[in-house]
Amino acid sequence: MNIVLIGFKAVGKSTVGSLLARLQKMEFIDLDMVIEQLYQREHGRKIPFQEIYSRHGENYFRELEFTALESMKERDNCVIAVGGGSLSLLKSRELIRSLGTVVYIKEEKSVLFDRITQLKTSLFSGADAPDRFEKLFKERSPLYEQAADVTVVAHGRSAQQIADEIAAHF
Repeated sequence: MNIVLIGFKAVGKSTVGSLLARLQKMEFIDLDMVIEQLYQREHGRKIPFQEIYSRHGENYFRELEFTALESMKERDNCVIAVGGGSLSLLKSRELIRSLGTVVYIKEEKSVLFDRITQLKTSLFSGADAPDRFEKLFKERSPLYEQAADVTVVAHGRSAQQIADEIAAHF
Protein backbone atom coordinates (compact mmCIF):
# COMPACT_ATOMS: atom_id res chain seq x y z
CA MET A 1 0.00 0.00 0.00
CA ASN A 2 1.18 3.52 -0.84
CA ILE A 3 0.48 6.83 0.84
CA VAL A 4 0.02 9.69 -1.63
CA LEU A 5 0.46 13.23 -0.31
CA ILE A 6 -1.47 16.02 -2.03
CA GLY A 7 -1.84 19.72 -1.32
CA PHE A 8 -1.02 23.15 -2.64
CA LYS A 9 2.49 24.18 -3.64
CA ALA A 10 4.74 24.93 -0.63
CA VAL A 11 2.53 23.12 1.88
CA GLY A 12 5.43 20.82 2.78
CA LYS A 13 4.56 17.57 1.00
CA SER A 14 8.19 16.67 0.31
CA THR A 15 9.41 17.49 3.81
CA VAL A 16 6.52 15.70 5.51
CA GLY A 17 6.76 12.83 3.03
CA SER A 18 10.41 12.20 3.79
CA LEU A 19 9.72 12.17 7.55
CA LEU A 20 6.63 9.99 7.13
CA ALA A 21 8.51 7.47 4.99
CA ARG A 22 11.12 7.10 7.73
CA LEU A 23 8.43 6.64 10.38
CA GLN A 24 6.58 4.04 8.33
CA LYS A 25 9.73 2.34 7.01
CA MET A 26 8.64 3.07 3.46
CA GLU A 27 10.41 4.45 0.41
CA PHE A 28 9.90 8.17 -0.29
CA ILE A 29 9.27 9.33 -3.85
CA ASP A 30 9.01 12.98 -4.83
CA LEU A 31 7.11 12.98 -8.13
CA ASP A 32 8.84 16.20 -9.21
CA MET A 33 12.14 14.31 -9.23
CA VAL A 34 10.58 11.52 -11.30
CA ILE A 35 9.38 14.15 -13.79
CA GLU A 36 12.93 15.53 -14.03
CA GLN A 37 14.28 12.02 -14.70
CA LEU A 38 11.71 11.39 -17.42
CA TYR A 39 12.58 14.70 -19.04
CA GLN A 40 16.27 13.86 -18.94
CA ARG A 41 15.64 10.51 -20.64
CA GLU A 42 13.54 12.19 -23.32
CA HIS A 43 15.77 15.23 -23.96
CA GLY A 44 19.22 14.10 -22.89
CA ARG A 45 19.65 16.80 -20.28
CA LYS A 46 18.41 17.42 -16.76
CA ILE A 47 16.66 20.63 -15.83
CA PRO A 48 14.56 21.52 -12.75
CA PHE A 49 10.87 20.64 -12.97
CA GLN A 50 9.93 24.34 -12.69
CA GLU A 51 11.98 25.05 -15.78
CA ILE A 52 10.29 22.20 -17.67
CA TYR A 53 6.98 23.90 -16.92
CA SER A 54 8.16 27.37 -17.96
CA ARG A 55 9.96 26.17 -21.13
CA HIS A 56 7.34 23.78 -22.48
CA GLY A 57 4.07 24.99 -20.94
CA GLU A 58 1.49 23.45 -18.69
CA ASN A 59 0.05 20.93 -21.17
CA TYR A 60 3.43 19.32 -21.83
CA PHE A 61 4.26 19.34 -18.13
CA ARG A 62 0.92 17.73 -17.14
CA GLU A 63 1.38 14.94 -19.70
CA LEU A 64 4.90 14.28 -18.41
CA GLU A 65 3.50 14.32 -14.88
CA PHE A 66 0.83 11.78 -15.90
CA THR A 67 3.55 9.51 -17.30
CA ALA A 68 5.41 9.84 -13.99
CA LEU A 69 2.23 8.96 -12.10
CA GLU A 70 1.69 5.92 -14.32
CA SER A 71 5.17 4.70 -13.39
CA MET A 72 4.03 4.68 -9.75
CA LYS A 73 1.47 1.93 -10.46
CA GLU A 74 4.25 -0.64 -10.14
CA ARG A 75 5.41 0.76 -6.79
CA ASP A 76 4.33 -0.47 -3.38
CA ASN A 77 5.09 0.54 0.19
CA CYS A 78 5.95 4.09 -0.81
CA VAL A 79 5.13 7.60 0.33
CA ILE A 80 4.59 9.59 -2.86
CA ALA A 81 4.52 13.40 -2.79
CA VAL A 82 2.81 14.77 -5.88
CA GLY A 83 2.91 18.33 -7.20
CA GLY A 84 0.35 20.95 -6.26
CA GLY A 85 -1.25 20.81 -9.71
CA SER A 86 -1.18 17.04 -10.12
CA LEU A 87 -4.94 16.86 -9.73
CA SER A 88 -5.55 19.26 -12.63
CA LEU A 89 -6.30 16.50 -15.14
CA LEU A 90 -9.17 14.11 -14.51
CA LYS A 91 -7.08 11.14 -15.65
CA SER A 92 -4.38 12.12 -13.13
CA ARG A 93 -6.91 12.46 -10.31
CA GLU A 94 -8.24 8.99 -11.05
CA LEU A 95 -4.75 7.55 -11.22
CA ILE A 96 -3.68 9.21 -7.95
CA ARG A 97 -6.72 7.72 -6.19
CA SER A 98 -5.76 4.26 -7.47
CA LEU A 99 -2.18 4.46 -6.16
CA GLY A 100 -3.03 4.24 -2.46
CA THR A 101 -4.41 6.21 0.44
CA VAL A 102 -4.55 9.90 -0.46
CA VAL A 103 -3.65 12.36 2.29
CA TYR A 104 -4.40 16.05 1.83
CA ILE A 105 -2.09 18.37 3.74
CA LYS A 106 -4.17 21.50 4.18
CA GLU A 107 -2.81 24.92 5.07
CA GLU A 108 -4.30 28.40 5.34
CA LYS A 109 -4.31 30.39 2.12
CA SER A 110 -2.37 33.34 3.57
CA VAL A 111 0.44 31.09 4.83
CA LEU A 112 0.76 29.39 1.44
CA PHE A 113 0.82 32.71 -0.40
CA ASP A 114 3.59 34.01 1.88
CA ARG A 115 5.68 30.87 1.35
CA ILE A 116 5.19 30.87 -2.40
CA THR A 117 6.06 34.54 -2.87
CA GLN A 118 9.26 33.95 -0.89
CA LEU A 119 10.21 31.20 -3.37
CA LYS A 120 10.26 33.80 -6.17
CA THR A 121 8.91 31.39 -8.78
CA SER A 122 7.94 32.82 -12.14
CA LEU A 123 4.39 31.51 -11.74
CA PHE A 124 3.83 33.74 -8.73
CA SER A 125 5.84 36.85 -9.48
CA GLY A 126 4.68 40.19 -10.77
CA ALA A 127 1.86 42.54 -9.90
CA ASP A 128 -0.86 40.02 -10.73
CA ALA A 129 0.62 37.26 -8.52
CA PRO A 130 -2.07 37.59 -5.83
CA ASP A 131 -4.82 37.21 -8.44
CA ARG A 132 -3.16 34.19 -10.06
CA PHE A 133 -2.62 32.60 -6.65
CA GLU A 134 -6.25 33.23 -5.64
CA LYS A 135 -7.54 31.70 -8.88
CA LEU A 136 -5.40 28.56 -8.52
CA PHE A 137 -6.25 28.20 -4.85
CA LYS A 138 -9.99 28.36 -5.62
CA GLU A 139 -9.62 25.86 -8.48
CA ARG A 140 -7.46 23.34 -6.65
CA SER A 141 -8.81 23.32 -3.09
CA PRO A 142 -12.04 21.47 -3.99
CA LEU A 143 -10.03 18.92 -5.99
CA TYR A 144 -7.85 18.20 -2.95
CA GLU A 145 -10.93 17.84 -0.74
CA GLN A 146 -12.62 15.47 -3.18
CA ALA A 147 -9.56 13.27 -3.72
CA ALA A 148 -8.55 12.94 -0.08
CA ASP A 149 -9.09 9.85 2.04
CA VAL A 150 -7.52 11.69 4.97
CA THR A 151 -7.12 15.44 5.58
CA VAL A 152 -4.46 16.79 7.95
CA VAL A 153 -4.39 20.45 8.93
CA ALA A 154 -0.86 21.81 8.88
CA HIS A 155 -1.39 25.27 10.33
CA GLY A 156 0.88 26.08 13.24
CA ARG A 157 2.44 22.62 13.29
CA SER A 158 5.88 21.31 12.45
CA ALA A 159 6.54 18.88 9.61
CA GLN A 160 7.31 16.22 12.23
CA GLN A 161 3.96 16.75 13.97
CA ILE A 162 2.15 16.45 10.65
CA ALA A 163 4.07 13.28 9.75
CA ASP A 164 3.28 11.82 13.18
CA GLU A 165 -0.43 12.52 12.71
CA ILE A 166 -0.47 10.90 9.29
CA ALA A 167 1.46 7.90 10.61
CA ALA A 168 -1.16 7.49 13.35
CA HIS A 169 -3.76 6.83 10.64
CA PHE A 170 -1.80 3.79 9.52
